[in-house]
Amino acid sequence: MTDLYLVAVDGSEGSRRALYFAAAAAHQHGARLLVTHVIQASPGTDLSPQAPELQFGQREAEIEHATSHMLEPLVTDARELGVQVECKALHGDPATVLAELADVRDARQIFIGRHGHSRVHELLFGSVLLKLAHKAKVPVTLVP
Repeated sequence: MTDLYLVAVDGSEGSRRALYFAAAAAHQHGARLLVTHVIQASPGTDLSPQAPELQFGQREAEIEHATSHMLEPLVTDARELGVQVECKALHGDPATVLAELADVRDARQIFIGRHGHSRVHELLFGSVLLKLAHKAKVPVTLVP
């Protein structure tokens, strides 16, 4: 079986660079890509009084939108290189979801792009990269 590389994307330019870097590595090594976007809940949304079935429908719509409007357009170039690509959009805490997905799918490596937030933003909201580096059981490659 071929190796699997997990690539975290969020639509930013940094995540595009990470995807291109991972696609080139996958092409060179004959690996497959799992390109993933994690939809993080906005603070306080879990406190809103909304029926569970409405939340489920909204989450499914968000996953479908992320897949068709972000993931599929992003992976076109990787597929043109002949790399086997799978797209997956999920809900949850990005670092936790990515680390667990890498573990469950037996990914060989995780690629993530530098986001470019200010130091103040990272102090207030944390850094997905730092959290992921602590949780992941495989190497995490930061692409500048």
